[in-house]
Amino acid sequence: MSASPGSRLSDDLYSLYLAGLGWLLLPFYGDRMAELLPSDFSTIEPGVNIAVVVAVAAAVWLGWRGGPLVVSRAGVLHELASGASRRTMLYPRLLRQLVARSAIAAIGATIFLALSTPGEYTVSSSVTISLVAALAVAISVSQSMIWYLVFSTNEGRRPRVVAWAVLVPVVVLASLLGGRTFFDSTGLLSLLSLGLLSLGLALFGLTWTPVERLWSRARALETLRSSMQTVDFQQMLLDMRRVSDSPRVAGPQLARPWMPTFLWRQIAALQHGLSGQIARLGLAGGTIFLLLRFSDPSHGVVALSLAACVAVIGFDLAVPLAATADQIPFLVHYRAGSARVLQGQTLTALSIAMVIGGLLTAWLWSQSFDDAAGTMFLFLVGTLAALMQARIGSPDVAKWATTVGAGFIGPLLWGRALSGPLLLLGATVAISHQYFRPDEFGQTWGQLTAVIAFILAVVAMNPLEKSLR
Repeated sequence: MSASPGSRLSDDLYSLYLAGLGWLLLPFYGDRMAELLPSDFSTIEPGVNIAVVVAVAAAVWLGWRGGPLVVSRAGVLHELASGASRRTMLYPRLLRQLVARSAIAAIGATIFLALSTPGEYTVSSSVTISLVAALAVAISVSQSMIWYLVFSTNEGRRPRVVAWAVLVPVVVLASLLGGRTFFDSTGLLSLLSLGLLSLGLALFGLTWTPVERLWSRARALETLRSSMQTVDFQQMLLDMRRVSDSPRVAGPQLARPWMPTFLWRQIAALQHGLSGQIARLGLAGGTIFLLLRFSDPSHGVVALSLAACVAVIGFDLAVPLAATADQIPFLVHYRAGSARVLQGQTLTALSIAMVIGGLLTAWLWSQSFDDAAGTMFLFLVGTLAALMQARIGSPDVAKWATTVGAGFIGPLLWGRALSGPLLLLGATVAISHQYFRPDEFGQTWGQLTAVIAFILAVVAMNPLEKSLR
């Protein structure tokens, strides 16, 4: 049985201590990163204000996907099913999620500030942007809990709760459109007030939390924790969908028996959870379009944002390949070997990604060829990075311990898990200096991009038979 939520105070304080260290130290690494991907913003307030509105509005989507609560199977069986007050059992978990996500947002905001204003980073400005980010995420978490109750149970459809759930994003959006900024005292006070109101409503509605929905998520959480222990990104990619996806419903049968295997697998994966796929594609694709339309990709932060959005699209396209690589016992059914299947799925995912990229950049070629070409190369490398991550399966930890020693297993696992993002980061730097911010080493940057793309493709299409040896 898991520890009681109230008995984890020391663990929570230690986590906050680590978050505080990250908040203090990581921005200085971001300042160094700004030397590779420099930005020249005069002010970042408009962008942050828009991000706050997006974070609050995203609560509707997050609530429909299942809300912030994640309870273990032991917690569901021995606590929620015991007949005790659900609010008493769940409020520590909700608060823990709220604090954790707000801390991550605060750290991310400080890094964003250091990347956006290289050489001008100060602790006072970091405190302000951290407060704005933390409060925005706190509102989003509380609102997602409210919307989860609205979507999941009839008891949660209380007129007052729904009214406030709709009102909070409207008020935040109206304050932005009214010419205010969240960086001044009035903006911070409005965010704080809205955060407290949303949190109070979320805590009030915990009484009607549907246990059956939490149980289905708890079962997927067990396998997710197992894959996280070995930093098994391939299995994590599959498990996260089961943890966060909304209840499965019968959708259109898009995959047909006459289709080639690689195409059938791609379409079969897309037809399950199709609404989630479309929503993520719309959000990431819309963000890419807005960044290209209203921002300058020569700024390093914009280039990194483009790469991150491409990675989101790539991860959805990589799910079929992860499922194939996870089915090693079925190698006997690959009459021509697994290499042909993996190559077909890789090329299919790349083709879809390039079509999406072409649609998003169709209007840009006549205005800025370099920006359009750089974005397309980001689509290529970002999709390959996602495919490589999906291809990396569970390691033979016992064999590793015998070969390199138990003390090296942890660094090797994390190094393997971070290899895809790091290669994508390197390609983003190269593409930025070749297209978004051209310099005299354009040919060298192009060669580096080609080498990274080649490495990613080789790992993604590495036959399953070789990985068993």
